[in-house]
Amino acid sequence: MQDSCIIQHFGNLADLTAAEVELLQSLELNPRTYPAGEIIRSSGARADVFFTLNGGWAYAARNLSDGERQVLDLFLPGQIMGLRELGYDDSLSDFVAL
Repeated sequence: MQDSCIIQHFGNLADLTAAEVELLQSLELNPRTYPAGEIIRSSGARADVFFTLNGGWAYAARNLSDGERQVLDLFLPGQIMGLRELGYDDSLSDFVAL
């Protein structure tokens, strides 16, 4: 899996052993495609997974109490989405495909 986003990301931080590469590859076994505008994960959903963006763009946003929508992050290919929320029970924002 040469084009693995997560291996590239963590490989930039440290030298990975073969066992670590194998473990990280297992995290990207079920790729999915989302059309533009589709919600990848909704605010309030379980925050027990993260996503790697292999292509396209996506963003994280939340709806404010006054009805406005605040964009929190913009994700580009190769980035990992949802690491920041893994410590929470529920997702704090929507992830939306662009």
